[in-house]
Amino acid sequence: MSIEQPKLINTHIEKTAGTSVRTLLQTAAGVDRMAIYDVGTNKLRLASEGSQRSVSPFINRLKSTLMDTPFYGGARELAHLLDKMRSKEELVEIPSDVLVIHGHFPADKYDDVVENPLRSIVFRDPLERMRSQYDHWTRNRGEADFRLPIVYDPEMSFEDYALLPELQNYQTQAVAGKPLTEFDAIGVTENLEPFRHDLVKLFVEQGWCDENILNTISLPRINQTSARTRSNPSQLQPSFLQAFRNFHSEDYQLHDAATRLLEK
Repeated sequence: MSIEQPKLINTHIEKTAGTSVRTLLQTAAGVDRMAIYDVGTNKLRLASEGSQRSVSPFINRLKSTLMDTPFYGGARELAHLLDKMRSKEELVEIPSDVLVIHGHFPADKYDDVVENPLRSIVFRDPLERMRSQYDHWTRNRGEADFRLPIVYDPEMSFEDYALLPELQNYQTQAVAGKPLTEFDAIGVTENLEPFRHDLVKLFVEQGWCDENILNTISLPRINQTSARTRSNPSQLQPSFLQAFRNFHSEDYQLHDAATRLLEK
């Protein structure tokens, strides 16, 4: 069964100003009218509900102990797979008054559920985005709600991580074969103001918010990785940089195309 009411589906590619975009969407739509996709459960929850993962201190201590063993990464990946298998056939329920669906999922995830949705997405320079994802992954020891979970390995370098086959053209994977013309609002992290304007304009055109909101809603730059914990690109060898560009060539083409669209 598909839902006819137009909804905005924001495909959030990891480390592309997602927290800032989410804050903008919540301000425009309201936390009770925005659904967040939870990667761990493969389900939607209202933004107003916050995180549903309440964990006891005992579980946290156990988890901390297990993280130092070689079994933790494999066990976490298995649990993630089982969660997805259990919920794969479950009926997707979206409250009728929800206007926005946001999260780490491919752009075609809700094609059979929401009919003719509005779509939005933000891209980022592939190397900068991958560096930020790797930094987040290492800082959280693999505990990251990414679309594709990678088992934590403290010995894995950025160079090895960035060339993992499952991460190849990661942003292109998120687009799921859809042309950019199917997206109603496109942004790049290097210049988010046009994206902010187009996104809020969609809300006004749909009658979801007042036109005056165009002048009041900003796009805050929050949750940015500090320089102290950020990997250093100057240490990367030219041979790796060329290998990275070749390996993620589709992502570079996608980012360039999105940038050109915004320059028109």
